[in-house]
Amino acid sequence: MLITALLVSILTSCIPTVDVGEYLGGMLNTDGETNAETLINTVARDAVLSGVVIRSTHYSGFTKTESQGSGVIYREHGRHFFVLTNYHVVFNESNANSESLYSVVDAYETAHNATLVAYDKGLDLAVLSFVATTEAKERLKVSALAASNPRLSSQILSVGNPSGLHNAISMGKISAIKDVDLDELSIAVIYHTAPLDHGSSGGGLYNTKGELIGINYAIGQDEDGEIKLSFAIPIESVIG
Repeated sequence: MLITALLVSILTSCIPTVDVGEYLGGMLNTDGETNAETLINTVARDAVLSGVVIRSTHYSGFTKTESQGSGVIYREHGRHFFVLTNYHVVFNESNANSESLYSVVDAYETAHNATLVAYDKGLDLAVLSFVATTEAKERLKVSALAASNPRLSSQILSVGNPSGLHNAISMGKISAIKDVDLDELSIAVIYHTAPLDHGSSGGGLYNTKGELIGINYAIGQDEDGEIKLSFAIPIESVIG
């Protein structure tokens, strides 16, 4: 049970892309299965290009509220791109009757008007779509989806956009995959040690092949407020 998990934007330290080489070099597995060059050139680059910032504006009467989170481009059809994120990133829980507008900012800082096309509150997942220009279509990346959950203790990379900053990258390992109660559903959740930051909710979790294995959605902390673990919804929940 995620009794101490916070279903809010995730917080703790993160590593910007400019420093990723030095940082990843110190986080490598000792088994020699991966190396810094592979992680930077394959995993980090593709993950960054498929990551987006999601901006939501909610209107209720004369009241306007704004929120921001992360997302991952995971599918395309022609010039239509589909972005996976968290339900709590795009919905205004304080006012269910509010009208909302969405925009997606890609890795090249180009903003696209977006439409909410699907959501599942129980899984804390939502899908937005946007139409890219021909120029944007040629340079955007669609994340490859992993076919199965990762192995325990396997190395992972997390990418998010805290406070609207693109390319915040952190490394960690898979601690556990456990069934937990999420809303009214019981699903398998990935526990991992990659540190995250405010606004990283909806960001991608990747294996060392560069495949999307999960969507970050929460953190766990002890009674003193110290962050212990991060949590992600497995991609199996999307493609299963």
